[in-house]
This record gives sequence, structure tokens and C-alpha cells, in this order.
Amino acid sequence: MHADFHLRHPRVWRDGDALVAAMDVTASGPRQLAGGDGALCLAFAAALGWEVTGVRDWAVRRFCALYYSSYPSSPDWVNRVQVAWRLTFRGHGPQRPAYLGPGPFRATGVDTTAQQTENFWVPWAEEDCLAIGDEVVGGAEDRAGPDLSEVGAEEAVVEVFPVDGGVVRQHRLSLGRLALPGDLDRLVAAESACARAGLIVSPRETDVRIVDLHYHTQR
Repeated sequence: MHADFHLRHPRVWRDGDALVAAMDVTASGPRQLAGGDGALCLAFAAALGWEVTGVRDWAVRRFCALYYSSYPSSPDWVNRVQVAWRLTFRGHGPQRPAYLGPGPFRATGVDTTAQQTENFWVPWAEEDCLAIGDEVVGGAEDRAGPDLSEVGAEEAVVEVFPVDGGVVRQHRLSLGRLALPGDLDRLVAAESACARAGLIVSPRETDVRIVDLHYHTQR
């Protein structure tokens, strides 16, 4: 199946009578996100097998991170830094709460508010940048949170995703607006600090740890 986008860490939960969904989105072709629209949210929900029958409102935030890069060791900064979008939306339908894992999950769709161009970057323009790192924690573990002071984040958010036998704690550390490629070293240093603090800085490795946790839980 052709895919325009890859959906990462998608989850849905209930807030009163509303469904709330959140995910990170990366492009697998030239299409991008801008302001988003309801039809796109429904298309993504359908691609994930979610029973969502309507969308009330949505929000899209563009950011850049190394975490989702397919070429983390590339000498070319354009390949090394991944453009992504955080999409959240509120809707309704019979869907039960769910977290599907790191993904990626393939999806097609068009954001009618976006200019479709193969140029994702304006060199030296400032971009919101994040350092992202995960912990996969067993249910019986009493683990103190990592010391991430070395990252020097402007803001830190921890999101918790339930998995078989435990949880994934995702640390999302805002580095503010950086001008790329000039500030690439700041982004690299932040990710390295996350890794030294014991966080997983690759969704592929997070997926492996989730599978391993499930295996040991079932034994």
C-alpha cells in the first residue's frame, strides 16, 4: 500500500463523552502537514483501525528531532534531522482507549491546508526542536526518573503509554527554536545527554524493549 505518512506512538483515550487521540506524524513522501483538517484525522483513524465517526477539533504542531530519523549517522543534516508533526484531535465514536506502540503505521491522506512541495526545509530558519527519549518500565519496577538536567531543556513533558507488563514513559524535552543546520550540535548534544541518562533514543529500540517486556511477563 502506498503511504503518504507514518503514524508514530498513536494512542486514543476518553475524556468525558469525547475521544481524544494523539500521535506524531512523519512523511513518507512529499506531502506535509500544516493546519490539518477533519478528513485527514478520520483518514488516520481509519488507517489505525480506530472506530471514530466524527471529529470536533484538532491541532498540529511541527517540530524537528533526531529520534525519528531513518539516517541518524548521515553526514547530511537534512537526512539526519527528521521533520515531524504532533497531531491531536477530539472526536466521537465507540473506539475504546488504546495505545498501538511506536509504529510506524502507514497512512494515506492529504492536508488541504498544506502547500505540497518536496522542500521540507528553509535553511537557517528557526524550527521548534525536541530531544525525545523513552523508558520501558515493568509494572513491578520502582524506578526513579532519570536526571535530565544535562539536556538543558526549556520545557520537559513525560507522556505515559500502557503496554503489556508495564508502561512506556516518553520524555519530550523542548530545546526551543533552533536555526538549522547551524544549531545542529545543540540537538545532537541533547540527544546524547538523553542516552547517557539511560533513555532509549530510537523508536525501533523501544519497540524491541516492549516485545521483550511482553515476553518476560508471559513466562
